[in-house]
Amino acid sequence: MQVSFGHIDDVFHNLRTNGSYEWWYFDGISTDSDYSFVIIFFVGIPMSATYISSYTNPEKHLDPIENCGISVNVYHKNKRIFTTLQEGMGNESDFSISNCQGVFGANSFAFDEESNSYSVTIDTSNQNIPTTLKGSFKLSITAPIDNTRCELIDHLWTLVAPRARFNATFSLFEYDQIVLNESINGYAYHDHNCGVEPLHLHFSQWYWGNLQSEKYSLVFYDVLAFQNRNCEATVTLSTDDSFEELTVVDVKYSCYKISFMGIRYATKYLFLCTTKSGKNVKILISTKRIKEQGPFYLRFAITAEVHFESEIYNDFVGIAEYMDAQTLQQKWILPFLKVPLLQVNSTKTL
Repeated sequence: MQVSFGHIDDVFHNLRTNGSYEWWYFDGISTDSDYSFVIIFFVGIPMSATYISSYTNPEKHLDPIENCGISVNVYHKNKRIFTTLQEGMGNESDFSISNCQGVFGANSFAFDEESNSYSVTIDTSNQNIPTTLKGSFKLSITAPIDNTRCELIDHLWTLVAPRARFNATFSLFEYDQIVLNESINGYAYHDHNCGVEPLHLHFSQWYWGNLQSEKYSLVFYDVLAFQNRNCEATVTLSTDDSFEELTVVDVKYSCYKISFMGIRYATKYLFLCTTKSGKNVKILISTKRIKEQGPFYLRFAITAEVHFESEIYNDFVGIAEYMDAQTLQQKWILPFLKVPLLQVNSTKTL
């Protein structure tokens, strides 16, 4: 797996190989921690039963651009109050290979280099569902992250905005009636993943998350690879004035539990790292609540206690995910993946 930083690689790679995928991930936590959101745009949806069936059966082959979608989740006090996962054919979507911008139906995202910010517009209106969300989200990057370009060999993770601020206004509708109207602000995060093959061919499992505090932002991504490929762990530390990739010395997981779908996952993480100047950093992460779970992944609300030599900070809050990628190749999983996906018919282009 390759790793890059900044917005240079945050564009559509137009991957056309069998089972390839691409997604743009945005999340945020309000300053009072009451609200949080996760928004993901997809090209080649790894958890779509339609797409999995297409790359495992030559007669059903779909190019990734023929299977696009969006996932939107909003939480209040870490309890989900809105969720949708929609997929559609290529005529609902358009993504740019030269600029970071994309469209799925009435939903879009775009990067403005001059203001160093992202604008995300959400409109999940669909004639088949009674509950919809409409909103606008602006993410302004605060950490000064240098761009690094990386050749895509198999799988690429691009950390774009480890530390950002967001402003958002959104409305929740039930049968065309507004039931919630909010304006919030807080800490935000954005990254981008893509790969030339299905996830299960490379990854065994991964732990990923981002933690935000008034002074620091921490991002961790620990990839446990499959079939003798090297394990890879990345940890970054950001402030409003700096960005640094830490050296990972050791990673330990403990206090395992079993989800209702049978996934075994750790609830305590320990990362031992050093800075470029040689200072030791110890990161103790605890999962506080499962925000979302399915047959192959879990999403958590997390907290952390971070030791910078003799200084201790315990005001971190964040979002983390655990994925068991090998489950995606199991045939029994397909009926469970069909349930949340909605087909959409609206169109919009760049």
